[in-house]
Amino acid sequence: MLKNKKILGIILARAGSKRLKNKNILNFLHKPLIYWTLKTATKSAYIDNIVVSTDSVKVKKISKVFKNMIIHKRKKKLSQSSSKSEDVIIDILKTYKFDHDYFILLQPTSPLRTVNDIDFSLKRVVSTSVNNCISVQPLAKNTNKIYKINNDKLKKISKNSYKTFIINGAIYISKISTFLKNNRFFDSQTIPYIMKPISSIDIDTIQDFRIAEFIMKKNLSK
Repeated sequence: MLKNKKILGIILARAGSKRLKNKNILNFLHKPLIYWTLKTATKSAYIDNIVVSTDSVKVKKISKVFKNMIIHKRKKKLSQSSSKSEDVIIDILKTYKFDHDYFILLQPTSPLRTVNDIDFSLKRVVSTSVNNCISVQPLAKNTNKIYKINNDKLKKISKNSYKTFIINGAIYISKISTFLKNNRFFDSQTIPYIMKPISSIDIDTIQDFRIAEFIMKKNLSK
């Protein structure tokens, strides 16, 4: 328990994919890709329950290997390529009416996310009493190294130096009561959880898949 706060883990795993077919169940170091997120989530010291939302029979079977996993059958209208994760989450929260305080969304496409990433981000949210937290990774050292191409010439975007970040898709945390009202993760008070680039790979292509697999194999051999 994290200061008497109950945490719900949510894993979304739709069967279809535009760029990499069935990527959630592809063989990643001899295990389905989703296995690694399920395994990491179950090791968290703070996640009390985990829901897997899917329209895939194979994902359901894989998820049941782990004890006390709640399998949520995703509705057909929420299983389309245009379906928003936020709408699926709202459906989960309204279906089960959990008494948890926060939920953490963990996408199966971020297998290099660690247990420490999960637990430290949750501690950061609860300790600061904010509504939302999103994981990010550094994009560049500073904006002096970011350029645009204008009329076939390189032009600096900014002369001011500051660090830049991009959302890496690994962790989204939200206070449930607030999310049910606003249906979004990002607002003016959303805080970041900064992750290392090597842990931030979000698998979208076969190239991403191979790179992540290589890094994971190297990590496990240490």
